Amino acid sequence: MAWTTPRTWVTGEVVTAALLNAQIKGNSDLAAAAIMTTAGDIIYASSANTPARLAKDANATRVLTNTGTSNVPAWAQVTLTSGVTGTLPVGNGGTGATSLTDGGVLLGNGSGALVAMAVLADGELIVGDGTTDPVAESGATLRTSIGVGTGDAVTFGGLTLGSDGSGVDAIFYSGTAGDNMTWDASDKVLNITGTDAETALDILDGDVKIVDKLYFYDRGGEYISSNGSLMTLTGNVTVSGDFTVSGTTTTVNSTVTTVADPLTIWAYGTSGSASNDAGFVIERGDDTNAAFLWDESADEFVAVTTNEDGTTAGNVTIAAYADIHGKDIVAGALLDANGTVDADVTDFDVLSSGDIDLVSSANAAAAVYIAQSTGTSGTVKIHADTGTSVTEGAESINILSDVGGVGIRSTANLANAVNITVDGGTTSTMTLFNDQGTSVTEGAASIALVSDAGGVELRSTANLANAINITNDGGTTGSITIFNDQGTSVTEGAESISLLSDAGGVGIRSTANLANAVNITADGGTTSTIQIFNDQGTAVNEGVASIQLLSDVGGIGVKSGLNAAGAIRLTADAGTSETIILHADQGTGADSINIMSDDGGITLAVADGKSILLHGSTVFNDEVSITYNATDTVVDCTKGNKFDLTFGAGNITDLYLHPPDGPANIMLRLIQDGTGSRVVTNWFKNGGSVGSPSGTTKVHFAGGAKPTLTTTGNAVDVFAFYYDGTNWHGTSSLDSKAYS
Repeated sequence: MAWTTPRTWVTGEVVTAALLNAQIKGNSDLAAAAIMTTAGDIIYASSANTPARLAKDANATRVLTNTGTSNVPAWAQVTLTSGVTGTLPVGNGGTGATSLTDGGVLLGNGSGALVAMAVLADGELIVGDGTTDPVAESGATLRTSIGVGTGDAVTFGGLTLGSDGSGVDAIFYSGTAGDNMTWDASDKVLNITGTDAETALDILDGDVKIVDKLYFYDRGGEYISSNGSLMTLTGNVTVSGDFTVSGTTTTVNSTVTTVADPLTIWAYGTSGSASNDAGFVIERGDDTNAAFLWDESADEFVAVTTNEDGTTAGNVTIAAYADIHGKDIVAGALLDANGTVDADVTDFDVLSSGDIDLVSSANAAAAVYIAQSTGTSGTVKIHADTGTSVTEGAESINILSDVGGVGIRSTANLANAVNITVDGGTTSTMTLFNDQGTSVTEGAASIALVSDAGGVELRSTANLANAINITNDGGTTGSITIFNDQGTSVTEGAESISLLSDAGGVGIRSTANLANAVNITADGGTTSTIQIFNDQGTAVNEGVASIQLLSDVGGIGVKSGLNAAGAIRLTADAGTSETIILHADQGTGADSINIMSDDGGITLAVADGKSILLHGSTVFNDEVSITYNATDTVVDCTKGNKFDLTFGAGNITDLYLHPPDGPANIMLRLIQDGTGSRVVTNWFKNGGSVGSPSGTTKVHFAGGAKPTLTTTGNAVDVFAFYYDGTNWHGTSSLDSKAYS
């Protein structure tokens, strides 16, 4: 609130409340006592003649500054960058100096300012003597100070590197670049690196004693070693001529063993009739060994597991037969079921008294691939000719995938490129069955028939009822949906969904005893429509009309949930002779045709100069009884055009006429109660709702005066009103009674 300049009063001036409030109360409110509300508040001038309050700060560490808007007082903390001047002494935690040497080491100086040494040169260390300030030293001076000699040739009385169990590397360099002697503490070896063709190690006198093995290495890594009983050759060994090993066991321990011979002989030197199994055995540690053998007794190659270790000469005991994993099996000389070459070399048979498994562990497409690749008439046939099971999971032919899908696919550009046929007999059936999948989502339905380019056809040539039957019998909530979510055509004969019969009818039928047993719905958007269209039929006769809605037992309802004008429209627009007929030719009741509106009105409109004809009957409108209210009685003219109102035990202050939807004629019968003397104070047009009437527009009566009611007990006054869409016009027939 701003200060008001004190007024100079004039003789005879009237002192008003506004002047007193401005001169006395307003200026008093600007006093410190009025502005200060809390202990610790400070008053300051925010502008000319305008005091302001600075509330106390709750923090005990704040000081009063001029950091507020336009430098007005404010509570703040002291900033060390801009709020403090001078040099902070050492005793207060500062350096006592205004500047320091860049890169210099700080030295204490008693209570005085800290001093900085000069920047150390390369190789200098800071050395102290225990009395004076430390100094920078290097070279011989530094070595003398720290006790490592006085010159570059350092002499030690003894030298120990590392400790027992925790050694360190030591390197001794020669005068030749690249030459050195290195003790490698981690490898526990002394390495001497010298110049090629020069002596790297020269023992001038004394014996050389080797307690452990002796190795002679070549530069390439080859070596000869001996410990007195074993000779070891490391590196490449070339033997020119035959190599014969005479011993019990020959061991080859190499990463790669290369045999240049195209053929190798096993069981070399065998004579007479064959009696020994032959092959190779693979040791597998704690697991049973594996072997690939010629089984002499079975006269066949076998892949097996065995407990043999390769020392057996004779029959190898087989623990179990092992799997063979490969890529292609190509039959050159084709074998029949007996294991002999077919005379016509046309068959390749795999015969087993047990299961036959084709298994691939490859994580790749076509991991198991069965193909026929020769000739236009070649086929691939999977045939169970004795199995009769149709039980799920145990069918005589069962194609099963535990994780991925099962695809039956043809790339042939032919009719019937994929053909699934059952032709076993008249009772045979074909079932597409998914008993686990629950999805009904488009594109992921538990059973989906999909064609990316062409159509999907369900076709039967059977001349039978139900020749094609689409059924859902899974439960009470099951449904069938025919859904096209891409096609946009509405052209006749090419609609996105078309039900077509060339010869017979098309029936949409439900036997469900339910509401909405047959439901045709369009919910695609605000412009979607439903059209039942017959563009050939011309009949208009009852029962054979080109479009007919027929119910043999129940009614026919046409209903719209649209909250808008034209929610239901019956239109004929073919030409000038067209008519619309609502015809009940059997009903004899008073309302055999009933046009009813529960809340709104009914409008019959014709062209100018035309009439509305009502034949053979009388038109009735129900009389509506009005509820008496002493304060606000409302005649709701949207409910009819004839009204009956009886006074209660008192007068009516305001009688409101609630307008109909358009111009109308209204009749009102007003009846006194048995006491009589009841009057209506005001006749108004209702401008509010029926439940909350309001308005000041009065009803027009003859001469601009409201009628004087007949006040005798049970007297009847009759009023006729005309509503023109804006105003009410009324006339009255007072004290209506039988004439004498």
